[in-house]
Amino acid sequence: MSETNPLYLHAERIRASDLFGRSDQLQKLFDYLVECTRSGRVPKESVIAVEVFGRSTDFDVSSDAAVRVCIHKLRRKFEEFYTAHAELGPARLTIPRGQYRLVLENTQAPVVEEPAAEPAPRVRNPWKIATLATAATLILMAIAAGVFWPRTPARQFAAIRQSPVWAKLLGDTRPITVVLGDYYIFAENGELSQPQRLVREFFINSRADLDQYLRGHQGMKDKYMDVQLAYLPTSSAHVMANIMPLLADTHRRVNVTMMSDLVPDDLKSTDVVYVGYLSGLGMLYDGAFSGSRFSVGSTFDELTDNRTKVRYASQAGDRYLRQSDRPTAAAASQMYRDYSLVTGFEGPSGNQVLVIAGTRDVGLIQAGEALTDPARLRALRERLTAGTPFEALYEVSGINGTEMASKLLVTSARPAHSTWDHISAQPDRLDAVALAGQP
Repeated sequence: MSETNPLYLHAERIRASDLFGRSDQLQKLFDYLVECTRSGRVPKESVIAVEVFGRSTDFDVSSDAAVRVCIHKLRRKFEEFYTAHAELGPARLTIPRGQYRLVLENTQAPVVEEPAAEPAPRVRNPWKIATLATAATLILMAIAAGVFWPRTPARQFAAIRQSPVWAKLLGDTRPITVVLGDYYIFAENGELSQPQRLVREFFINSRADLDQYLRGHQGMKDKYMDVQLAYLPTSSAHVMANIMPLLADTHRRVNVTMMSDLVPDDLKSTDVVYVGYLSGLGMLYDGAFSGSRFSVGSTFDELTDNRTKVRYASQAGDRYLRQSDRPTAAAASQMYRDYSLVTGFEGPSGNQVLVIAGTRDVGLIQAGEALTDPARLRALRERLTAGTPFEALYEVSGINGTEMASKLLVTSARPAHSTWDHISAQPDRLDAVALAGQP
């Protein structure tokens, strides 16, 4: 075959682009498929498993999805490449569904594919299913909020909009970005670079964060890998149902994004509303706690008031401990304490940022209700100065994920201008995680 073949020209452009980064596995698979194309071979999944991934000859395709996972990632990488290089025109290098070969297709013309040589068994990804289910719940609840909101008396919503919590943000003219605190998950590799278990680290909230971590920890390069997984707390749906009508009433553009997909420009060019756990703040962490009277513990289940030295620790996680390991009070009661933190401050360009956060589910649910209930907002308004940055801490009593009662514990004014050049201490827990053998 001539080296002027358009397919190989596209392959060389992809190689030169460093598309695969540190993923030796994807690079090896790509090179293998190119060579198979040169020799006219269309390898089976089992052959790829042996020749590329070093599996034994008795490899079982029904129980090990390693090849299909990498093929899927390769397709996604191709999409990224051609999105970034639209100047290359409509021709794109692809891998047809159910096959393991490279094809150069014209996206402006109908594509006629050969029958699948070896249909791959459908393998369900339970983590991805859970993520999609949660996202669907958020959408349904937001729709429900939009349907029932007009039935609420207009004077009630006017009171909410005029509260110190909402007035500056809703009165601004910038677009609004609602950021949901999702949880980026990556994999720890076992032998032969096969994902062995999933890891959640508070300060690695996106693929970019993982890449940055690996650049500073070269010894972990082959130990951790991106598997394109994330999940959302279901309590986010309750908060979204409460706040979306208020945001929609501004008649401004409202974008909803995940923290793992948030880009720094959104923090400067739009007003931002964060909904999620404290542990999911990600890119907003420094802004939220620069100038705050509170600091966060390493597990994100506790807050310390730096003025009074009082420590507020959520008991929500105690429910998942063995009975013998629970604190005495928790062992004897189904009731537990949780906390929510609400804070409003200026972004890097004078834009408005509102953080609606909880240590766990009942805290987050309560935060959303506290900011959309006129009676609770009046109680908060009495302790705030209109137009100034603020923070408020609530204690919440819960049973099995349901808020039973809450009280406003602490309110405080924040500095007029957040210091976005401040870097808050962020513990590096991954080495400890690896040593302890716990995700």
